[in-house]
Amino acid sequence: MLSKSLFAALALVASASAQTYTDCDPTKKDCPAAPALGNKKISCDYTKGDCSDFTKTYDFDYSLSADKGAKFRIDTLGQAPTIASSKWIFFGRIDVVCQAAPGVGVITSVVLQSADLDEIDLEWVGGDDYHVQTNYFGKGDTSSWDRGGIHDVYSPVKNFHKYSIEWTSKKIDWLVDDVVIRTLKYADAKEGTRFPQTPSQIKIGTWVAGYEGNNQGTIDWAGGITDFKKGPFDAYYKSVTVTDYAGGDSAPSESIKEYQYTDRSGSYQSIKVIKGESNSSSSSSVSSTSAASTSSASKTSSSAASTTAGASSSSAASSSAASSVASSSSSESKSSSSGSGPASSTKGGNSSVGQATTSAVTTPGNTTPHSSAPTTPGSTPAGSATQSGAATKSESEQLTTSTVYSTVVHTVTSCAPTVTNCPARSTVLVTETVPVYTTVCPVSELPTKSDSNGPKPTGGNGSKPTDSAGTKPTGTGSGNVPASSNVPTSTPAPNCGPGSPNCHVPGVTIPWPPASPSAPATATATGSPSGAVSSNSPNQPIYPTGTFITTTAAPSHPANGTSINSPVIPTSIPTAGATRFVGGAGVAAGFAALAAMLLAFDALTEILHQMPIVKEDGNAGLLATFELGPLIDNGALPDLTHEIDRLLIPGTDKRDMAAVTAAFRDYSFVASSYLLEPCWETYSADKDNGYGLGRQVLPICIAGPLTKCAEILDIPPFMSYAASYALYNYYLVHPEQGHKDYENLRLVRAFEKGLDPKSSEAGFILTHIHMVAETGGLIEGAVNLLSAIDSKPYSTDREVDDISAAKKGLQLILDAMQIIETNMESMWKNSLPKDYMAYRTFIYGITKQSMFPDGVVYEGQFNDKPQSFRGESGANDAIIPLLDHLCEIPMPPNPLTDILVEFREYRPKPHREFLKYVRETSSRLGVRRFMTGSGDMELVIQYLRVLDHIRSFRWRHWMFTREYIIKYTLHPTATGGSPIITWLPNQLDAVMELMEKVTQDSGLSVILEADAWSEKLPLSEADFIMARNIMSNVVTKKAQLRKEVAKYCQDRNLA
Repeated sequence: MLSKSLFAALALVASASAQTYTDCDPTKKDCPAAPALGNKKISCDYTKGDCSDFTKTYDFDYSLSADKGAKFRIDTLGQAPTIASSKWIFFGRIDVVCQAAPGVGVITSVVLQSADLDEIDLEWVGGDDYHVQTNYFGKGDTSSWDRGGIHDVYSPVKNFHKYSIEWTSKKIDWLVDDVVIRTLKYADAKEGTRFPQTPSQIKIGTWVAGYEGNNQGTIDWAGGITDFKKGPFDAYYKSVTVTDYAGGDSAPSESIKEYQYTDRSGSYQSIKVIKGESNSSSSSSVSSTSAASTSSASKTSSSAASTTAGASSSSAASSSAASSVASSSSSESKSSSSGSGPASSTKGGNSSVGQATTSAVTTPGNTTPHSSAPTTPGSTPAGSATQSGAATKSESEQLTTSTVYSTVVHTVTSCAPTVTNCPARSTVLVTETVPVYTTVCPVSELPTKSDSNGPKPTGGNGSKPTDSAGTKPTGTGSGNVPASSNVPTSTPAPNCGPGSPNCHVPGVTIPWPPASPSAPATATATGSPSGAVSSNSPNQPIYPTGTFITTTAAPSHPANGTSINSPVIPTSIPTAGATRFVGGAGVAAGFAALAAMLLAFDALTEILHQMPIVKEDGNAGLLATFELGPLIDNGALPDLTHEIDRLLIPGTDKRDMAAVTAAFRDYSFVASSYLLEPCWETYSADKDNGYGLGRQVLPICIAGPLTKCAEILDIPPFMSYAASYALYNYYLVHPEQGHKDYENLRLVRAFEKGLDPKSSEAGFILTHIHMVAETGGLIEGAVNLLSAIDSKPYSTDREVDDISAAKKGLQLILDAMQIIETNMESMWKNSLPKDYMAYRTFIYGITKQSMFPDGVVYEGQFNDKPQSFRGESGANDAIIPLLDHLCEIPMPPNPLTDILVEFREYRPKPHREFLKYVRETSSRLGVRRFMTGSGDMELVIQYLRVLDHIRSFRWRHWMFTREYIIKYTLHPTATGGSPIITWLPNQLDAVMELMEKVTQDSGLSVILEADAWSEKLPLSEADFIMARNIMSNVVTKKAQLRKEVAKYCQDRNLA
């Protein structure tokens, strides 16, 4: 469901992790029924005395006071004071008046947990005195990471607030001081299948996440390692009130004994409400009993169940995390309470109530959530540790009929006698195309015409890529081509003319990550017998070149045709020599960027190694001591402009675009460091003094080569998102593993902490790479959608096939955006907000920046007239602009939109051409008109969901802006020169206004005015609920955005 991603925009990187283990899961076997609270409301006022409705999960002491109530204290590692309700509720309301515990690494939690792994959470991070976090899980499903939310609260660790959870079969409301801060509708949670809906126990407690040996993701989320010298850390609970709704929407009037699971579905309809007085014994749930929410007492026999603590969550990491428990990690204990119910066990001794509520957003395929907490010695805190469980892919990949080829580049050293034209000498590189495997799936067609002007994958002379630890990619050597489902390779563009009846995919080649073959293909030279050519290095792995799309001959394309690269270059291209090629993100050209330049550029390379604030060896670099500028001014870097023209593909007179791009990247790093070093010196000395002035002249030894590279690449001569900072600034540790695993990504250059992959700067860049790596579905979906609409002239009577093809294109986009936003959400963990301002100093541009009031003179360039260029900005990414153009989102004609248009010039040329093609084709075909005028409400809602993904993406960006920038600086402009407060809201407003217009133009708004869904309406009940929720959220978010913008403008005295 799309509307669930509304809250992912505010989610945490390590909000809450679902419990993944329960001693008795009613969806898998018969389990004891849960003792019901029923009509016996819990009203605990700890300012007046203790409360028997909650029991301690282990033997700890808490004190009571008339002014603050119960005090739960932590003053040493291993403590996790936690209480649990002896009765369970089946929907209801919980009100807790509390003051969260302070302290970095200390977590306060209020959790509802069920036996079949449903969960609802509230929690507070002690080092964050601004927010409360919310989360939910259904059936322990952690296959997506878009459930968490973060919400403003005034000083929750210094003040008491009333926090509430109202839970019914229709929705969950989280409230602060009786104001709803978040609502989750039943349909939003995967059509209700992941909506928490089974009887649950309430657990309240405090625990420590910040301890040495815990998962690093959890430590980062918790703010760091807890310093117990700053303790004790006290949480206070004035009152806890609990009302059981007994399966309904309000408290029952009669006594309820227990709740039984009658089948394995885990749905609320399957829960039998057994009337009568609750006691300590429980009946076993019988799977054959039919569901009935108010049926008479169960006829099943009673069975004892004296061990119950309710299942809780933790992470798979807890089994390996350092533990403070005396027992071994393989031990299993069960906690007891006065009431009986579904029992849960704690394994490994690494759990607490915190484990029920903490986690990290993990990337798809990562099997280890980031959550664990220590067990109190000699006892078991509330909750249960997990067994290792992997997040599974929610969607299967669609494949096309396509023969996949690998282009390999290697050095020929000898030939068999049968080879008459042997190129055997050490400097010759042979490129060959090798068929690897075939995959099958329907595809759409476009008319074509030939194209020879786009960039093509090229090889180069380099050696194996090595990460910072010296790990080399594996390979079979001797020309073998590893193939894997995680290593998309290139599919050749078919040579088809317009109207060719049997063209494989006329005009379009789409990248695929198909299933891997049983064995790698063996590469042999074109035209030579197998084995006739050998490589000069037995350890030299041969990898496929980057995936690329060549779109040719479509009549509506630009005059010279367009060559477009997919956003995935999953491999290295190691070859002989001193230079190593690594996997640059192939969104700008069909090649991988160099990780190290040729020997002629040794002076540049050495400066780059010595430059970061903290070098790779951990020592202070030139930027830390402010010595970079003086070093360059004293001639340490010669003018190597003439060497740029010598960057040719070996043995040819063709320009080596990979080497040129690498040179541009490296020179732009040095240029930004040189210009902004004085600003870093000013800012690091006193952040309140701002940045001061940067250097106003870029010396010719930098300006010359940088400008020359920019001319070749057809981009402005300044650090850019694609060609400098992100998409050509990384490599794969193990190329054969591709981009799916974030841990497989490494930086080439950095400003702040060398090449430490755990640094926040690395996290900032590599998270963008991890997002871009999933954009193949966007490209394919856009092509398919435009092809479907372009099948015939527009009319209101579209054929069924056209509608169906359009839906398939939209679904590809929806599937891709779901993963992209999931990867985007990991930014909170991978790059901490508190660290951003350091390296951000060096990615500022010149335009609209106080550091460069009169521009910058590029010595020896542009007639020595001052230049002004925009800085590095994630806004230069092509993900959302592609969807903006495809969906025809109209931006308001104002100066803020002018900046958006200007940013286009900072993208690689292939991006610009493809986006222009999409923009012009969408406008010509009338995509929006097609969607709203189709008369197919399912299509309309798919279109609305894509728009909502755009809104959700931009909302996340706005949240990053707020949490990473606005809260840390008063500097008025973003790195790209746009106004920090108003620029993103300008685009957010545009997409939300279009969403409202789409519902009006399609007639959907009238349908949504109905009191409830009925079979008479022209859409399904699920679509009705989803569309209503999406548009309700739009209204809420528009109001919230305007309020926030007004507040920040007022705080900064902006008009």
